[in-house]
Amino acid sequence: MAIPLVPRHQAPRIRLAPGAVIPPVALIRFGLGDGPALVDAVAGSASGAGAVVEVFGAGHAARRNADALKRLAARMPVVFASRTGAGELYTTTAAYPGSERDLIDGGLIPAGALDGLKARVLVALLLADGAGRDRIAAALAQTAH
Repeated sequence: MAIPLVPRHQAPRIRLAPGAVIPPVALIRFGLGDGPALVDAVAGSASGAGAVVEVFGAGHAARRNADALKRLAARMPVVFASRTGAGELYTTTAAYPGSERDLIDGGLIPAGALDGLKARVLVALLLADGAGRDRIAAALAQTAH
């Protein structure tokens, strides 16, 4: 007998006005050896309204990418998600450059239990609904277990 999966938390309510435009939200997936050029390319785009960055493990970026991510977060809402595909991000364990605490202190928003693709959809819809950084952070916090 299959056990139905039921979300633990209700998704945030988003009511888009007729004709609302879904803004572009970049999705950056870091691989081993990737440097800040990926982030800088998004920062140089005039059309980006937000970004989601898939980082390693439970929420860590390479030290060499930390400053570029923080600069991007100063320009637009930037969410970081785990690229592992499952599991929740850490938010309080490590504090070295590129760690989850360092990213949060630098203005990035943790995606909770959402992977990068799901976080991107949610961020784009929230931006289309006029949400700012605080509302995006609150909506993503609801996804944490």
